[in-house]
Amino acid sequence: MHFDYGNSYKEKYKKTFYKDSSNQAKELISKYYEECPFKGCGWLSPLDTALLYSTIREHKPSNIMEVGCGYSTQVINYACSKNKENFSLYSFSDKNIVQKKGFESSNFVKGHFFDSWENFKINLNTVDLLYIDAGHNSFFALYYFFELMEPLKSGSLIHIHDIACLEKYVEAIESGTFDLKHFSHTNGNYGVTDEAWTIYYLLNKFKNYEVLFCSSYLNEYYSNKLDFITNIELGKFSNTKNEISFAPSSSLWLKKL
Repeated sequence: MHFDYGNSYKEKYKKTFYKDSSNQAKELISKYYEECPFKGCGWLSPLDTALLYSTIREHKPSNIMEVGCGYSTQVINYACSKNKENFSLYSFSDKNIVQKKGFESSNFVKGHFFDSWENFKINLNTVDLLYIDAGHNSFFALYYFFELMEPLKSGSLIHIHDIACLEKYVEAIESGTFDLKHFSHTNGNYGVTDEAWTIYYLLNKFKNYEVLFCSSYLNEYYSNKLDFITNIELGKFSNTKNEISFAPSSSLWLKKL
């Protein structure tokens, strides 16, 4: 089954996620922005980076599970160390992550996630923050929704990356400003739009999640309120081919109810 890249996206779904949380984001990020040495990279926009760092500093999660490692792992480690509280970080990745500065506190579980998870399951009821940035297709979205998100305890925070405004995905694909070679699969399907559509659909059916931030919506329509964030404009889809290039902002932050 393959979705139509958001072209049939319903207005009722849109209203659920595209809420104006710009004042809350400004208040949160402004508390910690100056102390954060991370200002974004090619795969994590300036706004997404600031939200990740500030959320960890504010909520101080002690047990974190990360599916997909890299730049985010360094941000998480650094923010947790600034909290000056004990924490555990389990990072699942199919890539070789060298133990170097910024990664010391991670417990790495290497290999394909489905295999690794079956052999190294942790008690999801103890997880305070679930960070997901891995496979981008509808199948994996279904898997992590039911297998990882649903067992979480009430109050747990969830981050899913590459969940952006669907109409912006479509506009960027059609205009050619979105580099499909990084976001398409061997069958030619646009994986990120399928993942986003699936998550939006599921969250409308399951009402036990509160949307905290949709960074894509904030970056596209409220960047003027967050203009203290360096290069925030580069997180817009229309700027993804700028010579100072970042991935478009696409962090969906949830709280389990």
